Amino acid sequence: RKERDQRYGSASDLSDDIRRFLDGRPLKAAPESRVYRARKFVRRHRGAVAAAVAVGSALSAGFIATAWQWRVAVGALAEAEAMNAFVVDDVFGASDVDRYDEGVRAVDLVREAALLAPQRFPSDPRLRGRVLLAMGRALLGVGSPKEAIAPLEFARADRASLEPGDRAQLDISLAEALYRTTGGKDPVRGAMLAREALAAARGMDPVDLALESTALNHLGGAMKGQGDLDGAAQAYKDALAIREATFGVASVEAHVVRGNLGLVRLERARTLGRDARAAREEAAAATDPVAREAALARSREMASAAADGLEAAALEFGRLADAAKRDLGERHGHTISMANEHATALLLRSLLLRASDPAKADELAVRAVDAFVPLEAIVAERLSPTHFRRVWIAGNHARALADLGRVAEAASVLRQLFDPAEMLRAPMTADQAALAGELMRHLDGLGRIDEAIGHAEASLRWARRSADPRARVRAIEAAVSANIEARTSAADPEGLRRWTEFGAKLSPSKP
Repeated sequence: RKERDQRYGSASDLSDDIRRFLDGRPLKAAPESRVYRARKFVRRHRGAVAAAVAVGSALSAGFIATAWQWRVAVGALAEAEAMNAFVVDDVFGASDVDRYDEGVRAVDLVREAALLAPQRFPSDPRLRGRVLLAMGRALLGVGSPKEAIAPLEFARADRASLEPGDRAQLDISLAEALYRTTGGKDPVRGAMLAREALAAARGMDPVDLALESTALNHLGGAMKGQGDLDGAAQAYKDALAIREATFGVASVEAHVVRGNLGLVRLERARTLGRDARAAREEAAAATDPVAREAALARSREMASAAADGLEAAALEFGRLADAAKRDLGERHGHTISMANEHATALLLRSLLLRASDPAKADELAVRAVDAFVPLEAIVAERLSPTHFRRVWIAGNHARALADLGRVAEAASVLRQLFDPAEMLRAPMTADQAALAGELMRHLDGLGRIDEAIGHAEASLRWARRSADPRARVRAIEAAVSANIEARTSAADPEGLRRWTEFGAKLSPSKP
């Protein structure tokens, strides 16, 4: 520099600038321009600058994408606000204290709100379908599968407007509602819904493995209902492979499918038992001695195979119940289901062996009762008398007691399902209607005719208030059947007269 004050003041200043040069930093003796300093900065931080440029480029591209995403977000916000308004105004805002003396039940609010969805969203099939799907799933969640069917069926009309994931969920939910309402009486439609759900789940990018496995699980149940046990087992195995890989071996999702595979094994044994009874009836009707003996031989062979199958099923469900207790806890719903199936398999084997080996049948029935007692205590504490799981456990427990001749105890167990307060609050289910006849028989067998007839009349009144036609039909069938048996076995003229008077009041056309 010409100016003395801008030259290096000493050798150490020169040495310092040389170190700056070697380090790639700006020199004190260099021009003080921004370009020079920027060039030095870039050379010194090549990696960081390259990353910054990449980020800047991404942001630039992102601004373009953000404009589209903004429109999507605005649409999603509008949809969320519409659904929120529906929930606030039509679901919870519809409650009227004048109509609910003892508080508002969630199922009542959701059921009534579901009927308003088509009117609330008349021109938006996608949103209407999603709302109806949400209402249906909510009703399923609160234990009202029959009420869930209507909104889910309505949502099917908008199925084409839904996203693949929502379509799959809709098909699965409807299949579950139908199964829980009819007990799998329409497996053809159940299989159709499961296959549609499976196709929708597999059409997603990426595939929703949870939905795929759930669709396979429902398909297995429908195929079991159709009698295709091999196909059902394969569908369950495919679902299990997905769930174990996705959720883990100890997950509730995997436990459920393993339980369903156990049900296939149980159904194979029960099918053999039915075939054995059919062969025995064939033998009884045969007039040719050779044909009779051949039918009896088939019956014995199939009965033996059925007994072996039931024993294997009981062992399998015992293992499944222990594993579920370990992984999920003693009071988990699936643990209770597996323990119930274990006890039920013991009971079925007891009933199968009752005629040929009564001592073994007694042993099995005692084991079944011992298994049912703690289960019933848990479900009685947690579930209402109309809940399907409690009804199944109580019904099987009572049958095991009756199989041992402990009729009074069986009647006491069934009595808990017909709580007067519950009969006023909730509708009768078809399963309860069937058990009403069993309770009538037990009470009559104990000589408690007044109680038996009073129970029959109360059950029929309860059935008349039910919206489920299956409950009404089963109630009248159970009353008629029990009444016929009571008249047939009447021990005195007075008992016969009273049962005959009650039977005269029964009319199949007016349950």
